[in-house]
Amino acid sequence: MYKPTSYQFIQIENDLVKLFGGWSDAWQCNSGCAKIEEQDGKLTIHGYSGSIYEVNIDTEGLHAYPNAVLEGMIAKTQELGVSIKRISYQQAIEIVRKQ
Repeated sequence: MYKPTSYQFIQIENDLVKLFGGWSDAWQCNSGCAKIEEQDGKLTIHGYSGSIYEVNIDTEGLHAYPNAVLEGMIAKTQELGVSIKRISYQQAIEIVRKQ
């Protein structure tokens, strides 16, 4: 189980929801959110690849380094005509539940 110290949900092309997890000097993006469980101030995110992440709800947002990486990814994909946007954990839960 991965436990990033910061996180941001992203949505690609108004469809796929992914978790972008960060540590002070590293980042990771999951394969896509198949299921998100909320309990006791924590989110457990199950990825399509079988990976599991656990984050504290109150650590939403990213440290400086992973934030810069995500901003670069968003800018580059916009150049290619692909839409990536940041969404809140509440939005992520709602979107994943509807899939």
